Amino acid sequence: MHMNLLSTEEVYRGISRKLGLPPLSFFSREWSGYFVIFNKYLEWLSVGHNSYCEESYHLLVALMNENIKYNLPCEIIFFSDKPEEFHMGKGFLGFDAYWEEEGISGIEKGCQLADEYFLKKLNKNGLFPSFEDAQEFCIMWKEYINTHDLNTWILEQQPKPFCVWLPCPHQKPRSK
Repeated sequence: MHMNLLSTEEVYRGISRKLGLPPLSFFSREWSGYFVIFNKYLEWLSVGHNSYCEESYHLLVALMNENIKYNLPCEIIFFSDKPEEFHMGKGFLGFDAYWEEEGISGIEKGCQLADEYFLKKLNKNGLFPSFEDAQEFCIMWKEYINTHDLNTWILEQQPKPFCVWLPCPHQKPRSK
């Protein structure tokens, strides 16, 4: 299971939303605490390993709370491509179609692959409501790669469906 802290300013609530640094005008004189936490977050991202662990989860909660103080909407999401980890109950957002290695979602706003046929399938969160829909999108994505003679390094990476959900306050994720 993976996790990240992402901006909620857009309708699309998938894996590759960006959480950027807010403008300095948002900060009062007490902004140094925010930058300490944000720097730890950037270090965590730079490792390129966003698997769940308690320490990292607490870092994301701290940064989320700082963002909330400055009225910057964000949320922690969990995501996984392993069916045994899918969370389909409360907090379920949908399925993303994603290149894990590159951090690119095929259904992001502006993606040329997200044509009208697939956009009509998205739920209110901007994600596929079923694994089958996300899988169908991934198949189309792979066919697109193969028919458009893209670079070899792109062909080596395979898009796959990821379940995306919000952590429920009463449930503690299992550590791996």
